[in-house]
Amino acid sequence: MFLKKFREEHPEAIEAILKEQERVIPLIHALRAFHQLDVSEALLDTAGVIIETYATSKAAISRVDFDDLILKPVLLFRDV
Repeated sequence: MFLKKFREEHPEAIEAILKEQERVIPLIHALRAFHQLDVSEALLDTAGVIIETYATSKAAISRVDFDDLILKPVLLFRDV
């Protein structure tokens, strides 16, 4: 990773750099995790709007899809 001459002339710098690397790498991983959380939240928000719009559109034209054919009888029998 470091040139031999640099390692020989600055052993304390190598140690400091490696120590800093140990500190920074977990922070980078945490930042990536937070970014992934933001992306996931945005995706879920978008999916929620799409699903709600789809359900509203189906109800407006009195249509059912395959999931409805499975779910509606289950709900009817559960309420009995």
